Amino acid sequence: MRELTSLPLDAPPDRVYEQKDLASWMLEWMGKTNDRELALGLMTLYQMWLARNDARDAELIEDPMITARKTVFLVDEWQIANTSPPASRSNQEAEHWLAPPDGWHKVNADGAFLQVSGRSGGGAVLRDHHGEFVAGSCHFFPRVLDPEGAELLACKEATQLALDQGINKLVLETDCLSAVSKLRGKELDRSLHGPLVQEIKVLLSSFSDTEVQHVRRSANGVAHCLAKFGCENNICNTWVGVPPMYCMNLLAYDYGGI
Repeated sequence: MRELTSLPLDAPPDRVYEQKDLASWMLEWMGKTNDRELALGLMTLYQMWLARNDARDAELIEDPMITARKTVFLVDEWQIANTSPPASRSNQEAEHWLAPPDGWHKVNADGAFLQVSGRSGGGAVLRDHHGEFVAGSCHFFPRVLDPEGAELLACKEATQLALDQGINKLVLETDCLSAVSKLRGKELDRSLHGPLVQEIKVLLSSFSDTEVQHVRRSANGVAHCLAKFGCENNICNTWVGVPPMYCMNLLAYDYGGI
């Protein structure tokens, strides 16, 4: 955890003879630590409990580093969400997929990560300013260690999909706040996924104009459907001009809200 966060996190005592000794140490630590360290500590305990259940019920032993990465990702996602300006209740209820401006195309991306099996996938859907389907894709990612990795890989595949279609101006939209924050960042990303973030930024620089936007899950349904299909079926596929039948109703729903 120290390697992932660069925080001087306290370690528990080397030897604990009674449960009350560990409880006393934890209460003392919770009283003096800062908010971020406290959030990381509590989330680590929760993720360890989930990993213990997987080991007991599914006989799946999770790599401690994977547990640590998921912990950092979830805490970062929570903190970004809670520092963003709160949306009004009316906006939350009315949020819907929105078409891009005239002359632009929008590609929505979503990543899927199944904790128990360790499988992951991605989905992308490209539409024009009329809301018409241009292209879509689903992907299976065999070697992804955490949810953020799946989200960023989905963004990479979505950007490549738009590039392959010869798009000029592109809006990249995802429901992952941490991915949006990284892709908008001006400084070099030195995190675990820094090289992947840089790859996506290079792809985005190939367009004449780009924007990276965050959207709620309710407005990202088509990409989510494609990501789930790729993840659950271990399949990669691309559709141009004609979408797959299993997401037609979601496309129609989005089109009706324009």
